Amino acid sequence: MNFKTVALVAVCLMTFLQVQAQKDARTLTWSIGEVEMTRGKDVRVSYPIMVTISDAGETPQLGTSTFRFFYDAGSLSQLSVENLENGYRVKGLNQSKDVFGDVFGFVGGGGIFAQFNLIANQQDLLDLTTEPVHVMDLTFTVSPGAKVPFCAPLVLDNNPEGWEKGKANDSGFLSNDAGIVGTYFLNKNTKEIQLADDEVLNFLWEQNPGFDRLVDQLNDRAGSTVKLKSKMCIEPKNPVHTAELGPFNAQKEANAKVRLDWLTISEFNNSFFEIQRSKDGFLFETIGTVSGKWNTVEETLYDFLDETPLDGTNYYRLKQVDNNGRVAYSDVREIVFEAGTTNQNTQLKISYYPNPSKGMVRILSNTAFEGYEVSVLDAEGRFIFKRSNINTNTHLDLSELSAGVYTLSLSDKDQAVIATEQVVIVKK
Repeated sequence: MNFKTVALVAVCLMTFLQVQAQKDARTLTWSIGEVEMTRGKDVRVSYPIMVTISDAGETPQLGTSTFRFFYDAGSLSQLSVENLENGYRVKGLNQSKDVFGDVFGFVGGGGIFAQFNLIANQQDLLDLTTEPVHVMDLTFTVSPGAKVPFCAPLVLDNNPEGWEKGKANDSGFLSNDAGIVGTYFLNKNTKEIQLADDEVLNFLWEQNPGFDRLVDQLNDRAGSTVKLKSKMCIEPKNPVHTAELGPFNAQKEANAKVRLDWLTISEFNNSFFEIQRSKDGFLFETIGTVSGKWNTVEETLYDFLDETPLDGTNYYRLKQVDNNGRVAYSDVREIVFEAGTTNQNTQLKISYYPNPSKGMVRILSNTAFEGYEVSVLDAEGRFIFKRSNINTNTHLDLSELSAGVYTLSLSDKDQAVIATEQVVIVKK
């Protein structure tokens, strides 16, 4: 069943139901219950759909209803409708390509328009009360790399005009609007379908008149109902460490090198690890980075080779950075070399301080240089801009960048890439 078919069926349904509807129709208020995020091989998020009725007299029960909504295509995928109550079923689930993502301000960039009919089970109708009743769950896979806490609310109603004002667009069936059309029965009489005045308690889109002329005019009959764009940001039900570290080891290798290896038990919302070294155990510098995994519940082994350790005592630690710029540090490990036995000055080492940064970073190196260039790439490896005449201890102004993870590639006078390091830009 395509969009046009569903829309035609819905318009016919509305025409029939409006014959039954009265001005004092009861209000079905739809809302989102306690959202749950779970982790396994994939990260899944479930939005429980709840409903109340304004008057619980005469044994109201939920009838066949229609749902049309938008969701963030850049953060959510693989929509499924699960945990339907009382044997209700879904019919005619359709989803569009990316639409209106920029209008709704979805963090992932694109939007998906979904619609389906919720078919009532005539043999076991769902009782309605003035307290929220669970109807079903809208469940999605969270896109790898999405930032957590996860803030990507559904748009369940972007045009709440009120059918009783003659604005049939409130159902969304005459244009690409999100909306819910609910029906109910009274006194267990399934021969008389009642058309509800549907309202959405939360997960509304904030006003933007550029979408169409009827958007978000929140002055319909149930206008006293609190209507908010959801501010809820979602994390896993059981909080986890961004990277749960196992053993972290340091050992000497041939030719005066140091091998570092570490194990993660699980990772979630992890971006990368900085390998840091110090000669006194207090002031550490970054000597390399290793990318982490956004989500895994399996053990992962990492390693890094320090080819130019310091004469004397080398103190090593890991700095773990998540996708929001938050950091955590490992315990410190020590390796000692006798004076004159290392190759410390044979290879240029670069780091940036501070990291994460709000925009201003200083280039640190173990060897003086001048006249180099730095290229800035985004997380997808796309070139953003270049800075020339870079010298030892140059201060770089990266404040024009949005919050995120960037790669800084340092090139010498012959355009040969000398070092690449990652920098996290934060705006809070």
